[in-house]
Amino acid sequence: MTILLTSIPPCRRDEHFEKNIAFQKQCIQSWIATGHKPISLNCERELVAVASAFPEVEFHPAYRTTEPINGRPLVFISDLISLGLAQSRPRMAICNADVFFDPPIPFADTISNDLPLIYSHRIDLESLGTAATGKVFYGIDYVNVTETFASGLPDSNFAMGLPWWDYWLPLEALRESHRPVSLLWNRSPLLKHLIHGDRWDPAALVYLGQHLLNLQTKGFDKDAANLYAIHNEWTKITTETSSNHVYPATVFACIARALCSYIQDNSYSHDFQRR
Repeated sequence: MTILLTSIPPCRRDEHFEKNIAFQKQCIQSWIATGHKPISLNCERELVAVASAFPEVEFHPAYRTTEPINGRPLVFISDLISLGLAQSRPRMAICNADVFFDPPIPFADTISNDLPLIYSHRIDLESLGTAATGKVFYGIDYVNVTETFASGLPDSNFAMGLPWWDYWLPLEALRESHRPVSLLWNRSPLLKHLIHGDRWDPAALVYLGQHLLNLQTKGFDKDAANLYAIHNEWTKITTETSSNHVYPATVFACIARALCSYIQDNSYSHDFQRR
């Protein structure tokens, strides 16, 4: 099976607890049905809750998170990739925890290792059991890469739950002259997602957008994996007055839309229903 790397958050014990547990189980079962072995990286204080709730998943402790930077224990993409490389598998996938494959066709083990990177956008749902809104979210929620491609990636400061990592990976493929492949079912993304409120922090959009541009123009960022440097720059952006940082956040939102179009225009598509 292809390993699927993610970070499953604990469900809040509120009136939606049982429903949220059931939804997360639906996501996990779809990953397994499509030929993936789910592996989740979590901070140590989350491990007991998530491991007992989701026994189908292999959990590993994260020894660093973004918590000293933004107060949230989000795991770094580079640490997920390192965990994936330690499994010694020909391919690995990175996937957001709140999406499921629909239909759950068993595709993962059929992907040729001649394809360095495949990915999927998602379609949003108002609620389970309802028809898809038809609105495609043009962030990327699932990326599947070869071990060779993953081992050549530079260190980065991207993290699950924060922007830009999803664009960074296909952009790295394109920078290396590898054309990504977008997965579809009947001309639509293979992933579904329940709509929830946006949680983006303008400071994350600006700081990590600058980080992405550094990686794309130089091939590296001297502050990658340096938590002290990340914290200083993040704090500087966060503590600027609102009037000073709304403009750069708007600029980076425009850059994100342009990069999404660039990735799509330079990708092949594979439609499982129309092949």
